[in-house]
Amino acid sequence: MAKKILIFGNFPFNLSNEFIDTNHFAVHFARNGDEIDFITPPVYTIDFLIPFVTSRYSVLKNYLTSPIEIEKNITQHTPMSFLPIRNNIFLGSKPNLYLFSLGFRLSSLSKKEYDVCITSQGFMLLWSRYVKAKVFIYRYNDVLDGFSNHPPLLYESEKRFIFEKSPLILAVNERLAT
Repeated sequence: MAKKILIFGNFPFNLSNEFIDTNHFAVHFARNGDEIDFITPPVYTIDFLIPFVTSRYSVLKNYLTSPIEIEKNITQHTPMSFLPIRNNIFLGSKPNLYLFSLGFRLSSLSKKEYDVCITSQGFMLLWSRYVKAKVFIYRYNDVLDGFSNHPPLLYESEKRFIFEKSPLILAVNERLAT
């Protein structure tokens, strides 16, 4: 029986590079008949004000055409968040982390039920908290407090996610496993 799987991707989906961790999972499961909702990093409200910045234009385009059917059984979704999360007094604050997660929390994706949710990126843990899934898999690929642009509250959110969801944790290397 086909499973419904939600995958939080580190980048917009790219079939030409299916060896990126989350892309690889999506392709593997979809080709085995499972239904994949693939979530990309968000578009921000500010992107509507600066659509001429090339790197943000492609994200804005993904949002405006979302959901995008990538191939059979893989659908890409690009949520909207108000502002990015950064390690500064406002963008790293509790109110901004709340606003960041609100866009996903209000989306139809947070209302669906999944068999499996796979996540691997720090800020997407804020969204993962609102997912209804039987099994959570956290691909632990970075020590969040080691990044200067991640606010300390994001590290706290990671600990809360692990405590609340009790995910299967897949560490990408031995150092992270200990």
